[in-house]
Amino acid sequence: MDALTVESPLAIVETDADRRVRSHNSAFERMFLYARGEAAGEPIDDLIALTLTHARRKDGTILDVEAHIVPEVARGVCLGYLFVLQDVTGRRDETRVLRASAAIVSRAFRASPTALAVSTASDKRLLDVNDAWVRLTGFTREEASGRTPLELGLFEYPGDAERLNHLLDENRESVRDVECRFRAKDGASVVGSVSIERFDANGQALRVMAIADVTARQRWADTIVAGVREANAARRDERNRIARDLHDDIAQQLALLQIGIDQLKTNALAQSEEATAQIDRLSHQTNDVIKAIRAVVYNLHPADLAATRPDVLLKERCAALGDQLNLAIDFWSQGVPEGVRSDIAECLLRVLQEAVTNVARHSGERTIAVRLWATLDAIHLTVRDFGAGFLVDKRRGGIGLSTMSERVAAVGGSIWITSRPQFARGTLIAVRLPLSPS
Repeated sequence: MDALTVESPLAIVETDADRRVRSHNSAFERMFLYARGEAAGEPIDDLIALTLTHARRKDGTILDVEAHIVPEVARGVCLGYLFVLQDVTGRRDETRVLRASAAIVSRAFRASPTALAVSTASDKRLLDVNDAWVRLTGFTREEASGRTPLELGLFEYPGDAERLNHLLDENRESVRDVECRFRAKDGASVVGSVSIERFDANGQALRVMAIADVTARQRWADTIVAGVREANAARRDERNRIARDLHDDIAQQLALLQIGIDQLKTNALAQSEEATAQIDRLSHQTNDVIKAIRAVVYNLHPADLAATRPDVLLKERCAALGDQLNLAIDFWSQGVPEGVRSDIAECLLRVLQEAVTNVARHSGERTIAVRLWATLDAIHLTVRDFGAGFLVDKRRGGIGLSTMSERVAAVGGSIWITSRPQFARGTLIAVRLPLSPS
């Protein structure tokens, strides 16, 4: 056995034709725990009990091995054998761990309570789905395999699929908690919170989609919104009744009183300047009361909301509030359509009044910018002042912000309130309300 063989990390053994050990290197001794000279003359099969994949050490422990046996033949006669043995226990352990991990991942995928689907990243064709996905959608694995969610008609609004793909392209790797509506095989509507993750497997770009069923939560939210709308409708009816009573009774009586005072003034002109002055004061006071009642009536029951465009309503209200509160209100509008739902128009009007009143009370600023515009599916309102600002969380309950939020939520809209008091940049209230039918 030459020096190279002796220093090899592989266990190398030479035997005679009966497979008895003639020589071996030090790597054999280390691998199988035999002392020098101890294995000489012994049958190698008794020493290490070699099989196709395993060998036994002196202490009885088993090694994973790769074995190569080369016979030494001369003139057709076997003179002996050369054994080359490599310990691959670590490599096979890694393989077993990987296989076990893959099995665990597969079981977790199948057993997850969240609906999961794996698809190709390029054409979105489904490769595998778990049991929760089958239960949620009603489609079997066989029906889903090789088809896209759009081909299955899974998205109630196909635009949601485009929106998810756009978000995934923007974020490159993942999308988190995007609410979409799905249509199950039996036609049932399902609301799901969707998360998507891209990954590579064996050089192929894939993605896994997780759908958390939030249908019950959405139904509960819809029930709350419906209740709020009913309460608002009842409140609106009560305001209208009070407004009618004020207009038809008290305001009419005050109007008659004003007429009587004017007649009394005419009769008193020839009698006394002092009496005339007193009548003038009564007339002014009565006129102020009439104006105040008219303002209350308008606040309780504004103009026909369904018949008047919101931009006209809000422009008129900005002018009235500017005079009443001594504010300079810069109003601008664009693209506001006719036929906006009356509850949307009233919400815009109430939010404007609350926001402008808050500015007059708290900001210390007398200039306000009001912007109103419409997009394809929504109408937007912003009210901005440039005063001292405030900490939104600390002041939320004290300046009517919660009332505005409730009004907006009741018609299915969204509201954002930002304020930066440390920079004296004022406050921005932004509202988005849907234009689609309720």
